[in-house]
Amino acid sequence: MLKAFRAYKINGVLSSEASFNEYQYHPCTEQEVSRMGFVSVINALTHSLNGKTFFKIKKEKKQIPASTVAEKMKVLTDQFEAENGRKPSRKDKNELKEKVMIELGSRALSTYSTVEGWFDSDYVVVLTSSAGTAEDILSLLRKSLGSLPVSHGFDNHKLSDAMQKWFSGSDLPNNVSLGNEAKLSSCDEEKSSATIKNGELNSEEIQALLNCRRVVSLELCIADKGRFVVKDDGSIAKISVSDVALEQHRENVGDAEEDAARLEGDLLLKADIVDVILSSMNSVKS
Repeated sequence: MLKAFRAYKINGVLSSEASFNEYQYHPCTEQEVSRMGFVSVINALTHSLNGKTFFKIKKEKKQIPASTVAEKMKVLTDQFEAENGRKPSRKDKNELKEKVMIELGSRALSTYSTVEGWFDSDYVVVLTSSAGTAEDILSLLRKSLGSLPVSHGFDNHKLSDAMQKWFSGSDLPNNVSLGNEAKLSSCDEEKSSATIKNGELNSEEIQALLNCRRVVSLELCIADKGRFVVKDDGSIAKISVSDVALEQHRENVGDAEEDAARLEGDLLLKADIVDVILSSMNSVKS
């Protein structure tokens, strides 16, 4: 189910000649410590639906403890110094580290994760709250599409200012209300923070916390759709879809018995919720 996303505005026209097959996922070789690539969405590496192209990317990373690398490096650098009568140069160290990583990587266990997303003529949406993960996904998309001219979906300055106003209950978007969760950070050098959970954000006691503090995350609710937390870095997290929206979705797509139809229904629901959230935040878009 949809939990978080980052949106990026497309500045231009995407190439119609993509090479997703070239960047299909394959397991790491013994010499590699990480790899990522496209895997099947619905019987293909991408799936087009309602003007959106959906994708799924699998990431593999071998778990090699830094302490183990450091220990192996010490042994090799000591050995190098004894054999050559000098300390290894930066180039020598890089070569030694590559040797260590290949040796340890051949025996290391891998962890796996998948990240979904889609793009249309306006936005690329990546279903993660992590900026680093999103950048990795954009990089792979850029290789596959030839180019990917994007910018952050939200203007951080506009978003930060809007969150201050929203917290105080003013200028909230249409059909949007305050939730029960927020995090504020002080403006002084101490950078202390205040976290509010399950609280009445519009109460005098909580509103008083805004004095000399910036809102860094804030829960918002969209009538009959659900709730989500917006962060000042532009990520959307803790998405919760309402029962009303789920029931409406079931009525729209019907009771799909085939796997492909059911998966398409899931994609449509995720895209619909993201579109609703993006529409509700038009005033802070880039």
